Amino acid sequence: LAEQGVRFENCYCNFPLCGPSRMSFMTGRYASSVRAFDNGAYLASDVPTFAHAMSAAGYETVLCGRMDFRGPDQQHGFERRIYSEMKGSLGVLKGANQFNRSSIEKSGPGRNPLLLCDERRAARAREYLRARAAGRDERPFCLVTGFSGPHCPFVCPEDLFQYYFERVELPRHEAGHFQAMHPYNQRYRRRSSVEDLSEHEVRRTRAAYYGMVEFCDRLVGEILATLHETGLHENTVVIYTSDHGDMAGEHGLWWKMSFYEGSVGVPLIVSWPKRWQAARSVNVPVSLLDLAPTLAEWAEAPPIP
Repeated sequence: LAEQGVRFENCYCNFPLCGPSRMSFMTGRYASSVRAFDNGAYLASDVPTFAHAMSAAGYETVLCGRMDFRGPDQQHGFERRIYSEMKGSLGVLKGANQFNRSSIEKSGPGRNPLLLCDERRAARAREYLRARAAGRDERPFCLVTGFSGPHCPFVCPEDLFQYYFERVELPRHEAGHFQAMHPYNQRYRRRSSVEDLSEHEVRRTRAAYYGMVEFCDRLVGEILATLHETGLHENTVVIYTSDHGDMAGEHGLWWKMSFYEGSVGVPLIVSWPKRWQAARSVNVPVSLLDLAPTLAEWAEAPPIP
Protein backbone atom coordinates (compact mmCIF):
# COMPACT_ATOMS: atom_id res chain seq x y z
CA LEU A 1 0.00 0.00 0.00
CA ALA A 2 2.91 2.36 0.77
CA GLU A 3 4.34 1.65 -2.67
CA GLN A 4 1.01 2.65 -4.24
CA GLY A 5 0.31 5.71 -2.09
CA VAL A 6 1.59 8.51 0.09
CA ARG A 7 3.03 7.69 3.51
CA PHE A 8 2.72 10.39 6.18
CA GLU A 9 5.68 9.86 8.50
CA ASN A 10 4.49 12.15 11.29
CA CYS A 11 0.78 11.61 11.84
CA TYR A 12 -0.74 12.04 15.28
CA CYS A 13 -3.99 11.09 16.96
CA ASN A 14 -5.63 13.65 19.23
CA PHE A 15 -6.29 11.47 22.26
CA PRO A 16 -4.29 8.24 22.75
CA LEU A 17 -7.25 6.19 23.94
CA CYS A 18 -9.59 4.19 21.66
CA GLY A 19 -13.03 5.77 22.10
CA PRO A 20 -12.12 9.46 22.39
CA SER A 21 -9.65 9.19 19.50
CA ARG A 22 -12.27 7.65 17.23
CA MET A 23 -14.90 10.21 18.19
CA SER A 24 -12.37 12.91 17.39
CA PHE A 25 -11.43 11.67 13.91
CA MET A 26 -15.07 10.81 13.07
CA THR A 27 -16.21 14.36 13.84
CA GLY A 28 -13.10 16.41 13.05
CA ARG A 29 -13.38 17.94 16.54
CA TYR A 30 -11.25 17.68 19.65
CA ALA A 31 -12.36 14.98 22.06
CA SER A 32 -12.93 17.68 24.67
CA SER A 33 -15.41 19.50 22.42
CA VAL A 34 -17.53 16.35 21.96
CA ARG A 35 -17.06 15.49 25.65
CA ALA A 36 -15.38 12.14 25.03
CA PHE A 37 -12.97 11.80 27.95
CA ASP A 38 -12.84 8.02 28.37
CA ASN A 39 -13.90 4.78 26.69
CA GLY A 40 -17.36 4.95 28.25
CA ALA A 41 -18.23 8.24 26.56
CA TYR A 42 -21.30 8.48 24.32
CA LEU A 43 -21.08 10.57 21.17
CA ALA A 44 -24.27 12.62 20.97
CA SER A 45 -26.35 11.60 17.95
CA ASP A 46 -26.77 15.23 16.82
CA VAL A 47 -23.00 15.68 16.41
CA PRO A 48 -22.20 15.39 12.68
CA THR A 49 -19.51 12.99 11.45
CA PHE A 50 -17.80 12.42 8.12
CA ALA A 51 -20.31 9.59 7.58
CA HIS A 52 -23.16 12.12 7.74
CA ALA A 53 -21.34 14.37 5.28
CA MET A 54 -20.58 11.62 2.79
CA SER A 55 -24.13 10.26 3.03
CA ALA A 56 -25.42 13.77 2.27
CA ALA A 57 -23.13 13.82 -0.78
CA GLY A 58 -24.77 10.66 -2.13
CA TYR A 59 -22.30 8.02 -0.93
CA GLU A 60 -23.31 4.65 0.38
CA THR A 61 -21.63 4.73 3.80
CA VAL A 62 -20.91 1.34 5.40
CA LEU A 63 -19.27 0.46 8.71
CA CYS A 64 -17.73 -2.99 9.09
CA GLY A 65 -16.41 -3.82 12.54
CA ARG A 66 -15.01 -1.74 15.33
CA MET A 67 -15.65 1.94 15.95
CA ASP A 68 -16.23 2.03 19.73
CA PHE A 69 -19.64 3.68 19.49
CA ARG A 70 -21.26 3.47 22.91
CA GLY A 71 -24.99 3.41 23.58
CA PRO A 72 -27.97 2.77 21.29
CA ASP A 73 -26.71 4.76 18.28
CA GLN A 74 -24.35 2.36 16.53
CA GLN A 75 -24.24 4.19 13.20
CA HIS A 76 -23.67 7.93 13.68
CA GLY A 77 -24.26 8.76 10.04
CA PHE A 78 -23.37 5.41 8.44
CA GLU A 79 -26.17 4.13 6.24
CA ARG A 80 -25.67 0.60 7.49
CA ARG A 81 -23.40 -1.52 9.62
CA ILE A 82 -22.44 -4.94 8.28
CA TYR A 83 -20.40 -6.25 11.23
CA SER A 84 -20.89 -5.26 14.85
CA GLU A 85 -18.51 -4.50 17.68
CA MET A 86 -16.96 -7.55 19.32
CA LYS A 87 -19.37 -8.64 22.06
CA GLY A 88 -17.32 -11.38 23.69
CA SER A 89 -18.85 -14.21 21.68
CA LEU A 90 -15.38 -15.41 20.66
CA GLY A 91 -14.18 -15.68 24.26
CA VAL A 92 -11.57 -13.84 26.25
CA LEU A 93 -8.05 -14.49 27.51
CA LYS A 94 -8.60 -13.90 31.22
CA GLY A 95 -6.54 -11.01 32.54
CA ALA A 96 -4.57 -10.66 29.33
CA ASN A 97 -6.41 -7.59 28.06
CA GLN A 98 -5.95 -5.53 31.21
CA PHE A 99 -3.62 -2.54 31.39
CA ASN A 100 -1.46 -4.13 34.05
CA ARG A 101 1.31 -6.69 34.45
CA SER A 102 -0.98 -9.67 33.76
CA SER A 103 -1.18 -8.76 30.05
CA ILE A 104 2.63 -8.89 29.90
CA GLU A 105 2.85 -12.17 31.82
CA LYS A 106 0.32 -13.81 29.49
CA SER A 107 1.84 -12.62 26.21
CA GLY A 108 3.13 -14.99 23.56
CA PRO A 109 1.93 -17.37 20.83
CA GLY A 110 -1.65 -18.62 20.72
CA ARG A 111 -5.21 -17.97 19.62
CA ASN A 112 -6.30 -14.39 20.20
CA PRO A 113 -10.07 -13.70 20.14
CA LEU A 114 -9.45 -10.15 18.87
CA LEU A 115 -7.61 -11.45 15.81
CA LEU A 116 -10.23 -14.13 15.18
CA CYS A 117 -12.84 -11.39 15.18
CA ASP A 118 -10.70 -9.25 12.85
CA GLU A 119 -10.49 -12.17 10.41
CA ARG A 120 -14.28 -12.23 10.25
CA ARG A 121 -14.46 -8.47 9.80
CA ALA A 122 -12.01 -8.59 6.89
CA ALA A 123 -13.96 -11.47 5.29
CA ARG A 124 -17.20 -9.48 5.61
CA ALA A 125 -15.58 -6.41 4.05
CA ARG A 126 -14.42 -8.52 1.11
CA GLU A 127 -17.93 -9.93 0.69
CA TYR A 128 -19.27 -6.39 0.57
CA LEU A 129 -16.77 -5.32 -2.10
CA ARG A 130 -17.61 -8.31 -4.30
CA ALA A 131 -21.33 -7.65 -3.96
CA ARG A 132 -20.79 -3.95 -4.66
CA ALA A 133 -18.83 -4.69 -7.84
CA ALA A 134 -21.47 -7.15 -9.05
CA GLY A 135 -24.46 -4.98 -8.10
CA ARG A 136 -26.30 -2.15 -9.77
CA ASP A 137 -25.84 0.56 -7.18
CA GLU A 138 -24.14 3.38 -9.08
CA ARG A 139 -23.47 5.52 -6.04
CA PRO A 140 -19.90 5.93 -4.85
CA PHE A 141 -19.21 4.12 -1.58
CA CYS A 142 -17.35 4.69 1.66
CA LEU A 143 -16.46 1.47 3.49
CA VAL A 144 -14.82 1.75 6.92
CA THR A 145 -13.37 -1.51 8.25
CA GLY A 146 -12.39 -1.34 11.92
CA PHE A 147 -10.03 -3.89 13.50
CA SER A 148 -9.34 -4.54 17.19
CA GLY A 149 -5.71 -5.56 16.75
CA PRO A 150 -2.92 -4.85 17.34
CA HIS A 151 -3.92 -4.38 20.99
CA CYS A 152 -3.52 -6.31 24.22
CA PRO A 153 -3.91 -9.24 24.76
CA PHE A 154 -0.43 -9.56 23.26
CA VAL A 155 -1.00 -12.95 21.64
CA CYS A 156 -0.33 -13.80 18.00
CA PRO A 157 -0.13 -16.93 15.81
CA GLU A 158 2.82 -19.24 16.53
CA ASP A 159 4.59 -18.71 13.18
CA LEU A 160 4.60 -14.93 13.53
CA PHE A 161 5.70 -15.11 17.15
CA GLN A 162 8.64 -17.37 16.33
CA TYR A 163 9.65 -15.14 13.41
CA TYR A 164 9.83 -12.00 15.54
CA PHE A 165 11.08 -13.41 18.84
CA GLU A 166 14.76 -13.36 17.83
CA ARG A 167 14.42 -10.27 15.65
CA VAL A 168 12.86 -7.64 17.89
CA GLU A 169 15.11 -5.05 19.46
CA LEU A 170 14.76 -4.34 23.16
CA PRO A 171 14.32 -0.73 24.33
CA ARG A 172 17.43 0.68 26.00
CA HIS A 173 17.26 3.37 28.66
CA GLU A 174 20.08 5.46 30.10
CA ALA A 175 20.71 5.54 33.83
CA GLY A 176 18.28 7.86 35.60
CA HIS A 177 15.81 7.85 32.69
CA PHE A 178 12.83 6.60 34.68
CA GLN A 179 13.49 8.97 37.57
CA ALA A 180 13.49 11.89 35.13
CA MET A 181 10.13 10.99 33.58
CA HIS A 182 7.00 13.02 34.25
CA PRO A 183 5.40 12.05 37.61
CA TYR A 184 2.27 10.81 35.81
CA ASN A 185 4.31 8.28 33.84
CA GLN A 186 6.20 7.23 36.95
CA ARG A 187 2.88 6.58 38.74
CA TYR A 188 1.55 4.76 35.68
CA ARG A 189 4.52 2.39 35.74
CA ARG A 190 4.01 1.72 39.44
CA ARG A 191 0.24 1.26 39.18
CA SER A 192 0.57 -1.22 36.33
CA SER A 193 3.44 -3.10 38.08
CA VAL A 194 5.80 -3.05 35.08
CA GLU A 195 8.85 -1.56 36.79
CA ASP A 196 10.76 -4.84 37.11
CA LEU A 197 9.97 -6.83 33.96
CA SER A 198 12.64 -9.27 32.80
CA GLU A 199 14.26 -8.97 29.38
CA HIS A 200 12.54 -12.21 28.40
CA GLU A 201 9.10 -10.80 29.27
CA VAL A 202 9.81 -7.65 27.30
CA ARG A 203 11.10 -9.60 24.28
CA ARG A 204 8.19 -12.04 24.36
CA THR A 205 5.59 -9.28 24.54
CA ARG A 206 7.19 -7.16 21.82
CA ALA A 207 7.44 -10.19 19.55
CA ALA A 208 3.74 -10.90 20.04
CA TYR A 209 2.90 -7.25 19.35
CA TYR A 210 4.94 -7.24 16.13
CA GLY A 211 3.22 -10.48 15.12
CA MET A 212 -0.19 -8.88 15.67
CA VAL A 213 0.81 -5.94 13.49
CA GLU A 214 1.77 -8.27 10.65
CA PHE A 215 -1.40 -10.31 11.12
CA CYS A 216 -3.50 -7.17 10.66
CA ASP A 217 -1.37 -6.14 7.67
CA ARG A 218 -2.21 -9.50 6.07
CA LEU A 219 -5.91 -8.75 6.50
CA VAL A 220 -5.42 -5.34 4.89
CA GLY A 221 -3.61 -7.12 2.05
CA GLU A 222 -6.58 -9.44 1.53
CA ILE A 223 -8.93 -6.47 1.27
CA LEU A 224 -6.61 -4.74 -1.22
CA ALA A 225 -6.43 -7.95 -3.25
CA THR A 226 -10.24 -7.99 -3.39
CA LEU A 227 -10.27 -4.39 -4.63
CA HIS A 228 -7.99 -5.48 -7.50
CA GLU A 229 -9.96 -8.67 -8.12
CA THR A 230 -13.19 -6.68 -8.51
CA GLY A 231 -11.66 -3.89 -10.58
CA LEU A 232 -12.52 -1.29 -7.94
CA HIS A 233 -8.92 -0.40 -7.14
CA GLU A 234 -8.25 2.20 -9.83
CA ASN A 235 -10.88 4.66 -8.65
CA THR A 236 -10.92 3.91 -4.92
CA VAL A 237 -9.14 5.99 -2.30
CA VAL A 238 -7.65 3.77 0.41
CA ILE A 239 -6.78 5.25 3.81
CA TYR A 240 -4.86 3.18 6.38
CA THR A 241 -4.60 4.62 9.88
CA SER A 242 -5.11 3.86 13.57
CA ASP A 243 -6.71 5.48 16.62
CA HIS A 244 -3.49 5.23 18.67
CA GLY A 245 -0.21 3.36 18.93
CA ASP A 246 1.35 1.24 21.67
CA MET A 247 4.40 1.99 23.79
CA ALA A 248 5.48 -1.68 23.62
CA GLY A 249 8.09 -1.16 26.34
CA GLU A 250 9.54 2.15 25.13
CA HIS A 251 10.29 4.39 28.12
CA GLY A 252 9.35 1.41 30.28
CA LEU A 253 5.69 1.94 29.37
CA TRP A 254 3.09 -0.33 27.73
CA TRP A 255 -0.26 0.09 26.03
CA LYS A 256 -1.33 3.64 25.17
CA MET A 257 -2.45 6.61 27.31
CA SER A 258 0.74 8.66 27.03
CA PHE A 259 1.96 11.41 24.75
CA TYR A 260 5.20 9.73 23.82
CA GLU A 261 5.67 9.01 20.13
CA GLY A 262 4.85 5.30 20.39
CA SER A 263 1.39 5.99 21.79
CA VAL A 264 0.27 9.21 20.13
CA GLY A 265 1.98 8.64 16.77
CA VAL A 266 -0.09 6.66 14.26
CA PRO A 267 0.39 5.30 10.75
CA LEU A 268 -1.25 7.10 7.86
CA ILE A 269 -1.03 5.91 4.26
CA VAL A 270 -3.32 7.32 1.57
CA SER A 271 -3.51 5.71 -1.84
CA TRP A 272 -5.35 7.39 -4.71
CA PRO A 273 -3.96 5.90 -7.95
CA LYS A 274 -5.74 8.26 -10.34
CA ARG A 275 -4.70 11.42 -8.56
CA TRP A 276 -1.59 11.03 -6.41
CA GLN A 277 1.95 10.05 -7.28
CA ALA A 278 2.83 6.68 -5.78
CA ALA A 279 5.59 5.81 -3.30
CA ARG A 280 5.82 9.30 -1.81
CA SER A 281 6.72 10.15 1.77
CA VAL A 282 5.61 13.31 3.59
CA ASN A 283 7.43 14.44 6.75
CA VAL A 284 5.20 17.42 7.61
CA PRO A 285 3.27 16.72 10.84
CA VAL A 286 -0.41 15.96 10.23
CA SER A 287 -3.34 15.27 12.54
CA LEU A 288 -6.24 12.82 12.44
CA LEU A 289 -8.37 15.85 13.29
CA ASP A 290 -8.17 16.72 9.58
CA LEU A 291 -9.47 13.34 8.40
CA ALA A 292 -13.20 14.22 8.55
CA PRO A 293 -13.08 17.58 6.73
CA THR A 294 -10.70 16.11 4.14
CA LEU A 295 -13.09 13.25 3.38
CA ALA A 296 -16.00 15.67 3.15
CA GLU A 297 -14.04 17.84 0.73
CA TRP A 298 -13.03 14.90 -1.47
CA ALA A 299 -16.65 13.70 -1.56
CA GLU A 300 -17.77 17.24 -2.53
CA ALA A 301 -20.02 17.13 0.50
CA PRO A 302 -21.30 20.13 2.46
CA PRO A 303 -18.72 21.25 5.04
CA ILE A 304 -19.20 19.48 8.37
CA PRO A 305 -20.76 22.02 10.80
